Amino acid sequence: MAAVTLSNISKTYGEKSAAKMIIEDLNLDIADKEFIVLVGPSGCGKSTLLRMIAGLEDITKGQISIDDRVVNNLEPKDRDIAFVFQNYALYPHMNVYKNMAFGLRAAKMDKREIEYRVQQVAAILEIEELMFRRPAELSGGQRQRVAIGRAMVRDPSVFLFDEPLSNLDAKLRASMRAEIKKLHQTVKTTIIYVTHDQVEAMTLADRIVILKDGIIQQIGTPMDVYNDPANQFVAGFIGSPEMNFIRAPKGVADGCITLGIRPEDIIIAGDAPLPAGHKKIKGTVTVTEPLGAETLLSVDYSGTEITAKIPGLYIANPGDDIKLALNMQKAFLFNEKGERV
Repeated sequence: MAAVTLSNISKTYGEKSAAKMIIEDLNLDIADKEFIVLVGPSGCGKSTLLRMIAGLEDITKGQISIDDRVVNNLEPKDRDIAFVFQNYALYPHMNVYKNMAFGLRAAKMDKREIEYRVQQVAAILEIEELMFRRPAELSGGQRQRVAIGRAMVRDPSVFLFDEPLSNLDAKLRASMRAEIKKLHQTVKTTIIYVTHDQVEAMTLADRIVILKDGIIQQIGTPMDVYNDPANQFVAGFIGSPEMNFIRAPKGVADGCITLGIRPEDIIIAGDAPLPAGHKKIKGTVTVTEPLGAETLLSVDYSGTEITAKIPGLYIANPGDDIKLALNMQKAFLFNEKGERV
């Protein structure tokens, strides 16, 4: 098991005169056995950062340590890490057993130890019956289990996952999220996991690292970044449906130009008095999305589209006038730079 420390990490591509900064002076301490999720939009540098930890990308500046050992100049095979790729990267001509055992055989491990490790991991992942099938005979979820199993048999200090669920359908993604969470609880190994899906980040992480343009915007537990976002970017990125942003009413706060409020903090305003701290607004329904346990309402408010998450079934038609109430006690205020006010 191992802690991972990133100190003043920078990554640029290209010559000095036209160098493009991908990661800029990044610092991050990851505790032993911690499940860290790097999340952010495409191009924010999260996969590049993961590949630098793995040794698949050179770093331009800074230092990477795994278990108090500087690994900048070590080959990937010498870093005691295992990488699970987005596209599974299984050998198509080998069956499941041979795919899982390949790295151990290359390391000239004893055959009986290889057999023990592969069977042990196969039992944990519940893929024993797949041992003699080839990748083409497996479903996407089964292939991903095999790819994870191939990493597990190495018994690494650190697991690196690069968007491992992005090729799966929505139902299977939800199932595999639970499996990966259970895996971490079982093997108790440090995991660094990259995704652009904030739902994955919220459900899997001990802590989330939110990146934008190669710079860390916030680090915290899922509920920390949800309830106390550092800035407007984080507020808008974390949460599903995403936070609404409305041009702030006059007099709300000095220097504030944007009010942020989550869909679940908006209610239908009837004729009864509003709860304390609520502000009523009027708008026009544009879209109704009944989801069973709740209904998502898209409403045009003075040219701004906002979403309300209403418990249960709510019947409304496009073009209907509607009164909503915003829970101002749950609202966030931002200045023109996107900073919290």
